[in-house]
Amino acid sequence: MPPTYDDPAKARSREFLWEAIASFLLSARDPKDIIVACFPGAEKKGEEALEVKEVYDTLGIPRGNVWGIEADPVRAKRLERAKLGIHVVPSFDYDFFAETDRRFDVISLDYTGQQTDDRLKAIRMVASRQLLSERGIMCTNFAARREPKSLQAKLALRRSRGTINEDGVYISDPVSPNRVEQLAEQLSGQKPMELGDIRDAMTMELVRIMGNGTGNTGDIDILDKCPLTGRAVELAKRMFMRPPGKLGPTVERDMDLLVSSGAFKKEELDKMLSEPSKRSHLLDSAMRSGLKAYLIRAMQDQKSRRPDERNSNCIVGLLVERDTGAYYPMQIRRAKYTSNKNMDMHMDILCLDQQRETLGKLDSILEAKTDPYGVRWRSPNNRQISLRLRDIVPVIDKAAKVVIPERTDLGSSWKAKDRITRAQAIDLLQAGCSAAEIAECYAGFKTNQLAAFKAHYVTMGKKLKGK
Repeated sequence: MPPTYDDPAKARSREFLWEAIASFLLSARDPKDIIVACFPGAEKKGEEALEVKEVYDTLGIPRGNVWGIEADPVRAKRLERAKLGIHVVPSFDYDFFAETDRRFDVISLDYTGQQTDDRLKAIRMVASRQLLSERGIMCTNFAARREPKSLQAKLALRRSRGTINEDGVYISDPVSPNRVEQLAEQLSGQKPMELGDIRDAMTMELVRIMGNGTGNTGDIDILDKCPLTGRAVELAKRMFMRPPGKLGPTVERDMDLLVSSGAFKKEELDKMLSEPSKRSHLLDSAMRSGLKAYLIRAMQDQKSRRPDERNSNCIVGLLVERDTGAYYPMQIRRAKYTSNKNMDMHMDILCLDQQRETLGKLDSILEAKTDPYGVRWRSPNNRQISLRLRDIVPVIDKAAKVVIPERTDLGSSWKAKDRITRAQAIDLLQAGCSAAEIAECYAGFKTNQLAAFKAHYVTMGKKLKGK
């Protein structure tokens, strides 16, 4: 019988991760200092922790620096018995990330299923508790086939929050009327779901979650504490079309579509409208993207360089990202492949940096008033402020331009199974092969059928007619 991981495409995905770690982290750091959290895997004896052996060992990362998360108790025991020298964590990923206080340089979550809410919940916990190092790598694998209608609706909603231009740059624009209308048409069935397009939302959602930092689980009071610019207020109003309590028929229709499609629960939407400043990540994202975009445009425009109240308000977006520990994607690597189990997989590697040193320079330009986001310029000297901003804005501007590349095709490991006859199946059973092994490698019979053959023709010794 071939091993479970006779999977050359999967092996190439591990090489893909190896290259990202080597170029983004190890160019300036000793591998002995790199701390890793991953799903090591242990489907069969002798195949434990292939990611550890093929990626981290070859990079020179000590096994004592690897925390291997395994929720299945049988596989966790198998990992422990293998005595690999890694820290075996018999836990679900969310529970582990909710309890640990350790920070990791690499977090690799090799999911075998789709990008569901439960899995995103674990990633939100990583971002909100700042468990990824200031400069680190977040890697995920998700299945990208046969999504149920409810998941398609959620992917379409996430995809509607932004666009990717012809240069591959991701532009966060969750209030674009065109995108809202397109989403409504898809959810109502007027237009088909373009699955290839909405699956880009898998990458976008990871970028958004890591960019929200501690805001993923905590309240963000930006609407209460910030003297907002007109641009930001406009974004907030456009987000919901009408002020709370004055919803028009268009908004009610869109809300009904979001609820009926499974993209949102009604109580979630009601809370977003009744408490827009509390735990409304979609609204917060719109506010910050608008503030930051305005800041960058203002600082590049010579006429807007004077330190007035308008410019100080715009810089609030950067202050929020500093205070929430936002992770900026310095590089994104994406791949796709088909596993030996005939499942299409999408791999995302986010090379992230919190830009703490750069954002820390804001303190030399601004001072807080009575609340965290009421600010004023420290110096009345326009030239000094402009010079200091030149050190900050280009770095953040570059980090804010998230390029989402096309996926690298790593190929397919899927091989159609040969069909076998009943006589051939019985021969294999008599030779000592299990029913599960035969069903995995050959077509023609299910495991329960093969188990019945074994009972009759091996255990009971019956003879097959005509043989």
